Amino acid sequence: LPFPARKQKHSGRPLEIVHSDVCGPIDPVAWDGNRYFVTFTDDYTHLSVVYLLRSKSEVLERLREYEAMATAHFGTKMSRLRCDNGGEYTGEQVRRFCKQRGIRLEFTVPYTPEQNGVSERLNRTVIEKVRAMMEAKSVPKFLWGEAVITTVYLLNRSPSVAVAGDVTPFEAWSSRKPDVSHLRVFGSECYIHVPKQLRKKLDVKSEKVLFVGYASNGYRVWNGEKVIVARDAIFNETGMRPCTVTNCKRSVTITESVSGETQLPQKPEENDTGSREEQPQQPAVPEGGEEENDSEYFTEGSDADDAAKEENSEQNKEESAPTDKSKSGRPIIPPSWHKDFDMDISSYALSAEEFIDNIPSDICELRKRSDWPSWEEAIEEELSALKKNKTWHLLSLWH
Repeated sequence: LPFPARKQKHSGRPLEIVHSDVCGPIDPVAWDGNRYFVTFTDDYTHLSVVYLLRSKSEVLERLREYEAMATAHFGTKMSRLRCDNGGEYTGEQVRRFCKQRGIRLEFTVPYTPEQNGVSERLNRTVIEKVRAMMEAKSVPKFLWGEAVITTVYLLNRSPSVAVAGDVTPFEAWSSRKPDVSHLRVFGSECYIHVPKQLRKKLDVKSEKVLFVGYASNGYRVWNGEKVIVARDAIFNETGMRPCTVTNCKRSVTITESVSGETQLPQKPEENDTGSREEQPQQPAVPEGGEEENDSEYFTEGSDADDAAKEENSEQNKEESAPTDKSKSGRPIIPPSWHKDFDMDISSYALSAEEFIDNIPSDICELRKRSDWPSWEEAIEEELSALKKNKTWHLLSLWH
């Protein structure tokens, strides 16, 4: 049967209706072990929050985080949660939590994703943009989680016809315009500053990395082993070279649940505060009226994410087994851009040797050469410069 033509009633205040859906599993597994993502969209402001998940069992914990963050921000309770009939929502623990918090669960009819159109449309938009962004810069497929987080971050700062007053979801939520001056092309090559504590005297001061998202105090970048946060970065946004990171040709496969809902992952932004650090994603919820960084809204993560990143970081350290260490005891990893240069040392040595052998030993030998006029001209120029600048004194020859 066709769906009724009547227009669905929208909420009249923030958190009156919240739409949610899970997307996944995604192949390959993300670099930090995640396979799903869950989104929560406020029907009034249309601002979305996304969390990466290792399994669907984490949905309840993410719901708790979102509910606590949103109610603290608006000072009002969440009234209704609209979702599908997936087991992650129909379980006894979710029902008990919603009952305790006074939240009414609204389930769609089985196999009818149209009844949860806000979340379904969001997931589709996210997947399409993720696919396009990763393909445009040949970003490794295991970084899909970072792409999802960045996509939601950008959608929250983009105009939406669903929001009254011709404003962005971010502005509707926070009552201030978002700052977009820090936005960069996803997947671009960039060079970040290597702190002196992590390098020796003759080591290069920058490292080539891949830009994958925004943090509250800088940019999220992939250095070939893990995602870190860096403040000082110089971007090459026009280059279209394929990514040099391994596993670039692995593909993303999106599957659909039995109920017809698609599932998938999350992240955000800007200012200066740190130099460079491993990034555990922590939800940041600024209070209204303060001038916080735009990215502090909706860059959500989990303890499971943090544990996975720390575990992967330890494995990477063991595999690379660097021998050099800084004063702090941290291993010193050579910058990845060294790999871009194929240097033939023997050729340089031979060319230098030929040049050295061709230098005359004294002025008498030099006068016999065919290129003596050029040497004589250079000598006269040098002597004239010495006389003009008065940088010499005539002395008697030592005996």
